[in-house]
Amino acid sequence: TEAQSGAVVVAHAFCFIDGALALWWVCGDNTEALFLGGVGWGRKAPSRVFNWHPLLQIVAFICLTQGILAYRTWPFFKQINKLIHFFWQSAAVVCICIALKAVWRYTNLKHTTNLYSLHSWIGVAVVTLLFAQYVLAFLVFMYPTLTAKNRKFFLPLHISLGLGVYLSFTMNCIVGLVNKTTSQYCGYNGKGFVSGGDEVDTNPAEYYDDIYLGCRVSYGLGLCITFTAMTALYATLEFGKGNSMPRTNSVSRMSASTEDIDGAED
Repeated sequence: TEAQSGAVVVAHAFCFIDGALALWWVCGDNTEALFLGGVGWGRKAPSRVFNWHPLLQIVAFICLTQGILAYRTWPFFKQINKLIHFFWQSAAVVCICIALKAVWRYTNLKHTTNLYSLHSWIGVAVVTLLFAQYVLAFLVFMYPTLTAKNRKFFLPLHISLGLGVYLSFTMNCIVGLVNKTTSQYCGYNGKGFVSGGDEVDTNPAEYYDDIYLGCRVSYGLGLCITFTAMTALYATLEFGKGNSMPRTNSVSRMSASTEDIDGAED
């Protein structure tokens, strides 16, 4: 539909906004306003090592979004769109690997524990599924090891698992933002409403400017990530016909692409 075609454009726009807000939040040097203060890899600034983690995970989310939109975005031949899809998924995998290395290095530099939070547990599960999905898809579609019939059978599983992993990755990005902003004690800066006093906060909008700017940027980032996923999925899925599988003129073109290539290869 025209609305879903428009959603493709909106999802791409949100990806740019996500990237800009992530760079602003992570690389902003005003730490008093609760920006993260930039990135680094040296032992003397462990917090800057950690900052690679949220930055690259958000970049990975953007890459995953571009990957699922590849068949809806580009007017190229089917095999070219397939390569674009694979490129974005590969870029996401690389970003995730570096992001995981960064957070592991940070905790070891700080001599703190690893894998102690719900965010980290969900992250391990989601990344495991994502890597398994990536390897299986490579073996089945990019370096075919199965017959054409079996590849056709595997395709719905690939699509369903891929969308499930994408949603889970989105959710865990939000959980990670909550973890970080909570550890920063994001809230009012004390210049307006003071928690614990006699005043009742009946109009939160009145105190919007009293929330640290870095916190507001990270909150906006979380909202934009949510809207990115919503618009990307709306652009991809088929509604109103008894199912919610990917659209026939979009992700299901992946099926046609696979079958055409299978016919040429077999």
